[in-house]
Amino acid sequence: MATDESKDQTYFLHRVSAKALSKVLFPLGDLRKAEVRKIAEEAGLVTATKKESMGICFVGQVGIREFLEQYISQQPGKIVDQNGAEVGRHDGAFFYTIGQRHGLDVGGGLPYYVAGKDMEKNEVYVTTDLQDERLWTNKIRLSNLHWINSSPSSSGLTRGSKLDSRWRGNDGLKVRIRHLAKLIPVKILNKSSNSQWAAELGEEVRALTPGQSAVFYVGNEVLGGGIVT
Repeated sequence: MATDESKDQTYFLHRVSAKALSKVLFPLGDLRKAEVRKIAEEAGLVTATKKESMGICFVGQVGIREFLEQYISQQPGKIVDQNGAEVGRHDGAFFYTIGQRHGLDVGGGLPYYVAGKDMEKNEVYVTTDLQDERLWTNKIRLSNLHWINSSPSSSGLTRGSKLDSRWRGNDGLKVRIRHLAKLIPVKILNKSSNSQWAAELGEEVRALTPGQSAVFYVGNEVLGGGIVT
C-alpha cells in the first residue's frame, strides 16, 4: 500500500502478476500527494497545480451513463419497491448499482435506494429502508480469483499445512470491497467450486455489489482478490 492511503491504488492492481511486479517501480509510493506537488512546483512542472482527476478518469470528461450509452442501448423496465409496487420506470437495469440513491427519478416521500436487480426481467428493486436486509451482508462469493504469490487452499485453511504463513488460519487477513473502502477482517471459508470461493466478513457491509472486486490484505501487503458474484 502507498504511504498516502488516500491515493493508494493497490485495489486496482491486485490482478498484476508477481513476475510483472518484480519489474515495476513505484517512485511515488513513499510520498504523499502534497509532497509530490511541492516537488513538481520546484521543478516548474505545469501539473503542480493541476486539479484532481475524478470519476472514470481514463475515458475523459464523460459521465458513467453517457459512457455506457455509447455501447448499450436503452431497455426500459419497472422500478419496484419493497412492497412489490411499481413506483417508476428505468431506461435499463444495467445503469444502476446496489445502494444507489441518485438518478432513480422516483419522487415523493422518503428517498429510495437500489436493493437489487433482475437482469432477465429487466427490473430494478428499490427500498426506502436503509436497514433492508437486501442491502446488508457479511458473506461474499467470489469468482475469477487471482493470487499474486501463493493461493490459499481448502485443506490449508483448516490445517495450516503447505500454506504460505500469510494465509495460515486467516490471521490478520482483511478485505476491501471497493476502492479506498474500510479494510474489514475476513475469513476465507472454502472453495465452493473449482471457480468460486466463499468468505465471511467480520461485520456486515452495505451495498456489496456483483461485479466489484474484493481485494485481500495482510498488513499493508496485497495478496490478491476476486470478483463478487
